[in-house]
Amino acid sequence: MPEDYRIKGHQYTERITIHAAEARVRYREEFHMKNLYMLLHDWFVEEGWVKRKDAEWPEHFYLLREVQIGKEMWIWWRFKKVPEANAYYRYLLDVFWHIVGAKDIEVMRQGKKYKTNLADLELMFQSRLEMDYQHETGKGWRDHKLLGPIHEVFHKRIFKNELEKRRIDLYRDTYRVQEVVKTYLGMKTYMPEPEAHEYWPEKGIGEK
Repeated sequence: MPEDYRIKGHQYTERITIHAAEARVRYREEFHMKNLYMLLHDWFVEEGWVKRKDAEWPEHFYLLREVQIGKEMWIWWRFKKVPEANAYYRYLLDVFWHIVGAKDIEVMRQGKKYKTNLADLELMFQSRLEMDYQHETGKGWRDHKLLGPIHEVFHKRIFKNELEKRRIDLYRDTYRVQEVVKTYLGMKTYMPEPEAHEYWPEKGIGEK
């Protein structure tokens, strides 16, 4: 059984986080997988989660298996974003891909034949707000002799309102990226203004 498997360190250790949101997309029809991958890549770059010139994309897990019903893929992206260059909190957004039964097919669009894919797709977006993130490098509040003892009071009481505002911002971003995928796939969306890149045709097939 041909198999391609990659994994990097992926444990959250000693992190103080607040749950922000969890959004899913389930879809079973034809869609262009590579174009969806590129669409999300561009979205995370344009939204400031990563830089286009970053040496490494934050892909911490990749598994590709060839099975009888088609290709099966597991992919895990883990993004980190520091809003407004602050030194205390940052956004965490994990993206889990699971694709089952992926096959190459051809479809007709606008009188032309296009190569695309047929697969069962599940995408999950999980986001959290992390406090005192510099602790992972030994430079956080918990590592300071004076700030360490008051850290818990600071983030639970004094800074509570600011952290809640940031959690709501992250909540919105999580559902925005879900809307990007749903718009691409031609699924029903609920936001007042659709989140989509106008240069991508529906399902990534054909011409815009």
